Amino acid sequence: MIRVRKTKQAFAENNENINQQLLDDQYGKCCYCERLVDTDFQIEHLQSQHNHPELINDWDNLYLACSYCNSHKSDSFDNIMAPSKYNVEEIIKQEDDSKNSKVIFSSNNEDEKVKQTIKLLSLLFNGKDGLRKTKANIFYKSYRDENELLPTPYCRLSLWRRGERSGY
Repeated sequence: MIRVRKTKQAFAENNENINQQLLDDQYGKCCYCERLVDTDFQIEHLQSQHNHPELINDWDNLYLACSYCNSHKSDSFDNIMAPSKYNVEEIIKQEDDSKNSKVIFSSNNEDEKVKQTIKLLSLLFNGKDGLRKTKANIFYKSYRDENELLPTPYCRLSLWRRGERSGY
C-alpha cells in the first residue's frame, strides 16, 4: 500500500473533481496494489458503505482502488490501516517468494489493523486460502514480470512500490 497524502477537500457535487483529486493524491495508483489505475478505478470507501453508511461522504474515508482490489476488499476488511495515516511500507514488510509464486507480508506489530491489512494484501496478491483464481494469477504474474530484470528482491519491491516499472 502506498502512503497517500490527502488534501483538504470540501465535498463537491461534481464527482469528476473528487475523482481527479483522489488520482492526484494517490499519484494515479490504486491505494492497495499500487498499480497505475488509468481508467480502471473505483471510489473506495475504506470503511465500507454497508457497515458505515455515516462515512459515505467523509473525505478521509475515500480512496481510489482498481476494480480488482475493490471487489476483493468488499466490506470484509473495515479494520485496516488507512494509507493516509500510516506509512504502511515501514510497518509491513513485503517479500517475493518466487519459489512458491507468492508475496509474503509480515510485521512485528501485533495491532489488529496491521493484521487485517496483511490479511487483505495477502488475499489480493496471493488469492484465497492458497487457491489462486485466474485474476489472482494474472495479478501475481504482472507483479513478477515487472520485477524480473531488477537486481535484488529488495530493489525490485522498492521500485515496484514507487511505480518505477518498465513500460510506465
